[in-house]
Amino acid sequence: MSLRSFRNTLGLMVVFLGVAGCGKGTKSDADAAPTASGSSSGGGETKMVAPKSEGATERDQIINRSCELQAASECVAKERATAGYFASQSQKIASAPFDFDVERVWLKGSCAKGDKPEKRDDTDGLKLIAEGKATYKGTELLAAASLDGVLYVDNGGERFITLRAEERAYSYWGGTKEVSKFTRRVRGSDPWVNGQTRDFHWESKPLSEAFCEVVPKQVAALLEVDSLSVKSGQQKHQVKVVPVNWDEVIGMSARENVTIRRPKGEKYVDEAGQSLFSRFDKMLVVGASGKAEWISHAAVSHSALLKKGPAATLPVKLDSPAWKVTINAISTTKEFGGYSPAGEDQFLAVLDVDIEMKTEGADGKPLKATKLKSVGFKLETAPGTWRDIVGKATGQLDGSAEIAPGTKTSGKIVFPRQQFERPFRLEVKTPDKTTSIAEVFSYDLKPASWK
Repeated sequence: MSLRSFRNTLGLMVVFLGVAGCGKGTKSDADAAPTASGSSSGGGETKMVAPKSEGATERDQIINRSCELQAASECVAKERATAGYFASQSQKIASAPFDFDVERVWLKGSCAKGDKPEKRDDTDGLKLIAEGKATYKGTELLAAASLDGVLYVDNGGERFITLRAEERAYSYWGGTKEVSKFTRRVRGSDPWVNGQTRDFHWESKPLSEAFCEVVPKQVAALLEVDSLSVKSGQQKHQVKVVPVNWDEVIGMSARENVTIRRPKGEKYVDEAGQSLFSRFDKMLVVGASGKAEWISHAAVSHSALLKKGPAATLPVKLDSPAWKVTINAISTTKEFGGYSPAGEDQFLAVLDVDIEMKTEGADGKPLKATKLKSVGFKLETAPGTWRDIVGKATGQLDGSAEIAPGTKTSGKIVFPRQQFERPFRLEVKTPDKTTSIAEVFSYDLKPASWK
């Protein structure tokens, strides 16, 4: 039996005994009343003691003990939800006999969406995931060790919202697997010794998708290790504080040097790269090929906390052999040109653009007038999701109008977006068969509830 299984079994026994004994008014329970040791004025400690009457039984003593443990558990749960508890426990990390190197941190899940809130599908909520390597620095042999911890969400009030580490996952067929764990399990036949490093995966229990609607003051996980030493017995160690940027829920700029792990046959190879954006469990990275691609966050190694990068610097100019396109600004609105999306979650992204036709093509030959609709636009509103222009919104660039060589025209183009989406990139295709990509990311495009 693992250390966590033993702890959970003990907890179930305490709860069972507490329900059976603490809340019942049986004669034995009445006889098993608490008494105080020490004087009332001398600061003596108050204790629960076993009854001394003839009716006292071993069961009475077990009930008393279970009530003590239950009261202590409730006290710990209450204190754990305070800012002071989080701060005090975090200070213990320096004395822990472990070094935790967090290689990647991300949010997993999705926000609710749908035209009608009452018909929205429920999601799996939001989780914080951290992975990396843990090195044991202690001198005592560890016969068992399990990964634990708490996710803290500070909404600026007096108390934290707390979520325990995820322990079990259940399959469709009823099977279970350990979630937050050391991938190389610590056990009697494979104890943890000084200097040894093991990979870990930590995952919080899910937070309601309702938190997509707010911007917490702070979100961080306090990782803990429950260990069983052959000499000192069971101990709990606070080992790492892992913060996360909440902007990753709808999209965040992240300019970091990263390592990309790619499969190669039955093995993996590491490749140096650069990250551009992060949203939930996807990252937009540029690897050795020079091509930007969205990949799983689990395949990227980076610092414990991605730094919040800058928004796109506008205007952005795109140049092809025969055309020049400039993106001057991006904004959001609920209505444009007499068109308003039906759904409460739907909004519009508006881009101000200039389109200029050169006088000569790449071959040096004069260009001919052409219609504006020959220039194509698509907007990426979520990782790998590209939207077309909203045709029902009037007042945009008139695609049926012609543009002559050596002239420029300006106007607006409009795209749909969900409230929990931030557009990342704009794709532009010009008649000279050139496809260009421009970053149009802006932190100003956010849910209406975000202040």
